[in-house]
Amino acid sequence: MKNQQIKTRLRNIFSISPQLLDIIESPDTVEKKKDNVRTWLSEILAETYKDNSNIKALEYIQAREAINVFRSILSDRSEKSRC
Repeated sequence: MKNQQIKTRLRNIFSISPQLLDIIESPDTVEKKKDNVRTWLSEILAETYKDNSNIKALEYIQAREAINVFRSILSDRSEKSRC
């Protein structure tokens, strides 16, 4: 797969979340991007804890767990264990 095809596919995937795409495509350093993603995830997590009766229980649990997994992937501890 060529670089342009990869970029196009990634943009399509990230188009689900424009905020995340903006963070990733920003000119910031990798560390700043990681911080911005962590902040964004924390905001989403806080939203899931608000009283929202429109979200079904299973969807709530899945969203919360997905956010926590993503946060753990970005953690410094996880990064150090990959080295």
